Amino acid sequence: MTEYSLVGISNGLYTEKGSNFTSRSIPTISVNEIKSKLNCLKDTFPNFSHICYAYRIKNNDHLDEFSTDSCPLQVKISERR
Repeated sequence: MTEYSLVGISNGLYTEKGSNFTSRSIPTISVNEIKSKLNCLKDTFPNFSHICYAYRIKNNDHLDEFSTDSCPLQVKISERR
């Protein structure tokens, strides 16, 4: 199976029925780094009512994954090699 990794930050904006939804894809290498980047996003966007996120980190043959999908805003943080 082909594997893909993020090589840089990407941003997106989606507007639906007058609401704006912002997305970020941010390369990271650890769960601690994810927590730090989430705190930075919360500080950068204090008026956002929701920050949802997902990540996937692969260490050797072990895969850590998590996501929250109950919010309209999605921040996706993925792996970097």
